Amino acid sequence: MAKRLHNKCKSCGYTWYPKGKNISTKCPRCYSTAVDITLLEKIKAIFSLLFFIFFIAIIFFSNTDTSNKKSETSNIDQSNQSKQTTETNQSEPAIEAGKTWTGDWGNGIVATMTTEPCDISDFTKLDYKYAMSVTIPIARLKKPTDAWHIDGDKATTMMGCWFRTSGLSIHAKMIRKNDGKVTEQNFRLDDGNWSSK
Repeated sequence: MAKRLHNKCKSCGYTWYPKGKNISTKCPRCYSTAVDITLLEKIKAIFSLLFFIFFIAIIFFSNTDTSNKKSETSNIDQSNQSKQTTETNQSEPAIEAGKTWTGDWGNGIVATMTTEPCDISDFTKLDYKYAMSVTIPIARLKKPTDAWHIDGDKATTMMGCWFRTSGLSIHAKMIRKNDGKVTEQNFRLDDGNWSSK
């Protein structure tokens, strides 16, 4: 049986828990119709309501704060990349059109970076300017669908884009075909692992 609100008669002061309703229509002792709930019940109701409002406010503001922080962080990251790229473009000579660098990553893995425009829209939105790819020997390819394309004895398993951070330092972002994993790396084109055409 549910516990009802504690009732109090304003005429005689008698208190009771009513049956069937939260507030009785008359006092069971003096039959007065001046019946109300006790002060304690009113305080409980007010605190319950305030707690509920506070709880909802916390949920609302914590979600808003988290999404604002994510948005601010994303905007700051994009702004920093844009500033970095702009500063690089202002202080560094332009990268020669038609230039290609190849890097030996060992075990037959070869990375190729070109000055051709990046065609991965998710990356170009983040100011990645130029295209790159990574090939492996076809003998190491588990299945043909793990490659973006196959050319002779080489399979292109990663595609990506890059931009220059300063001098011959670059930042690259690549996506692997077989599982869609995105990786980012920094390189120096003058570290002895790269040759240019």
